[in-house]
Amino acid sequence: MVEWLKLDIGYYSFIILGILVILSILGIYNSGFMNILNKIKSKEPFTFITLAKELNVHNKTIERNIDELKKEGKIKFVGSKRTGYYEII
Repeated sequence: MVEWLKLDIGYYSFIILGILVILSILGIYNSGFMNILNKIKSKEPFTFITLAKELNVHNKTIERNIDELKKEGKIKFVGSKRTGYYEII
């Protein structure tokens, strides 16, 4: 019974991983975007570098994701470069 349970859990995790890959390809799910949006919602100040270190990705990845979110009209930058912040539209 234990062997069957291990196989069953592995099977379902494989299906979930496949669904996440498909959703990511379709642009419906991207954990990077979600992490950035959650950080903006928290209203904690951040830089590309600090957020990249927190999420364990390169700062260019953060920059690309934020550019994409701005292009999609989901976020906007308010204020000056030094004291400004992002907000969700």
